[in-house]
Amino acid sequence: MSPEEARRLADLLREHRQAAGLTAREVARRAGVDVGTVTRIELGQIASPRPDSLRAIGEVLGIRAADLFATTDWLPREELPTCR
Repeated sequence: MSPEEARRLADLLREHRQAAGLTAREVARRAGVDVGTVTRIELGQIASPRPDSLRAIGEVLGIRAADLFATTDWLPREELPTCR
């Protein structure tokens, strides 16, 4: 993941977490991940977060995995499913 992608992911997660009124510690607890993982992703310090951690954090914050993976370019936007 590029630094720009890491920043976009960090911004997306932080915005959703703050909108939900949750602390990083509470997101980590609900997602079953270390609080350092949540904090470091939000700071853009993890170049390649584990997909399962990212998916779990996204579930807590109400963010679809496809949206997270598109943000990181792990799933290019042109390859997203067209069905709704």
